[in-house]
Amino acid sequence: MSKPIKQTIYTIVFAMTCIITVPALVKAIILMFKHIYMYWWFLGGGVLYLIASMLIFKKNMSFLQTLSHESLHMVACLMMFRKVESLKATAANGGVVYHYGDSNMFISLAPYTMPIITLLLLLIQQFIPARFMAFWIVVGFTFFFYLHSFLTQAKPYQTDLKNHGLIPSYLYIISLASFNIAICLLAVDMKLFKALGFYFTDIWNTISGISGSLV
Repeated sequence: MSKPIKQTIYTIVFAMTCIITVPALVKAIILMFKHIYMYWWFLGGGVLYLIASMLIFKKNMSFLQTLSHESLHMVACLMMFRKVESLKATAANGGVVYHYGDSNMFISLAPYTMPIITLLLLLIQQFIPARFMAFWIVVGFTFFFYLHSFLTQAKPYQTDLKNHGLIPSYLYIISLASFNIAICLLAVDMKLFKALGFYFTDIWNTISGISGSLV
């Protein structure tokens, strides 16, 4: 299959998923404001990250974001059963991960879509007593680091995006990032597994509603 045809198919598919995932993200944000009292520690972690990024990490922020970016490429390679040869991260000249086997959108665009540390912490949180609310400061800190890195790095000049076409790449990023951000926000209120169930139930109801309106 030629590259233009493949990019056209991806554009159509990811445009359709955006129609579903973006409204679900909006609903998650609305729910957060409705239950804002559940998010004070989480948002406190965001404020702590903002202060740390300006006072503590300012000189090394570029390196930390590049290291995070390349580390997520590596994690995606491992998830796709690629053999990783090396990882390089620099403050001024970017970074690169060398691996065996072909790349794909999941590997190339993982840094823009997966708040992996936040998701792992949310998984661990299932087994931490609910009264240990200070844990959410750490969750919020990592989540806002992901958002900051995402907004800083998701630029059109990025090779990751250009290799797969800017339009399908951005639609893919919007789809998967919307899903992951929504899950993170919902999990603060209802924990990870319940958040996943709530999210997919809502998605199913949305798809059923769209299908019903077309019949």
